[in-house]
Amino acid sequence: MKPCHYCGKPIDPDAEPCYQGVSGWEEHRRSGGGTHAITGRKPKDLWCCMVCIGKLKRGLSPGQQGL
Repeated sequence: MKPCHYCGKPIDPDAEPCYQGVSGWEEHRRSGGGTHAITGRKPKDLWCCMVCIGKLKRGLSPGQQGL
């Protein structure tokens, strides 16, 4: 079990969908926009539950309430 980086909820990465933190290099383009691949991707021992990722995607902080 791993704790969610934001809420502390226990996560079993082998049994449920979740996100793992990574480090690496992302291409910077003057045009911005679009998803860029990460080169030299290195997994970290950081995990995040789907609820907290959903909040981040909506522009909320994981501790913030809201839709």
